[in-house]
Amino acid sequence: MTLRSFLLALVTLASTNRALATSSTPERPAIVVGSPDLRPLPIAVAGFAGEGDARDLAVEVTATVRSDLSLSGVFEVIDPKGFLADPDEGLAPTEVAWRRWVDVGADGLVKAALRTEGGELFGDLHIYEVRPGPWPTG
Repeated sequence: MTLRSFLLALVTLASTNRALATSSTPERPAIVVGSPDLRPLPIAVAGFAGEGDARDLAVEVTATVRSDLSLSGVFEVIDPKGFLADPDEGLAPTEVAWRRWVDVGADGLVKAALRTEGGELFGDLHIYEVRPGPWPTG
């Protein structure tokens, strides 16, 4: 998977996931692209983890994803300087400190881990809707 297709998949998945989640539940806000009432979705993009040779690339991909989501106009990317969660928390729902993400005002959370194998880039991408409790427990 190329970096470009990875980023495109991320933005598409985030938009589609939000649209599907909002269309079935009337009390959730809906994102209608092109609407004069569009309120960008506050989203936190945690620093992507990188294993081995992918460490430097993870920093670059994180910055690119934050920039692309912000430029889309659909998302309000939260400044990572304000993050309260441990930067080393895991990707699984039971490893995420949900209260910390709610406290910074995130409605969405993007987390990823990248690795290279044989010169190819692989990644685990997680996009979550952040809501006030109850949270998954492990």
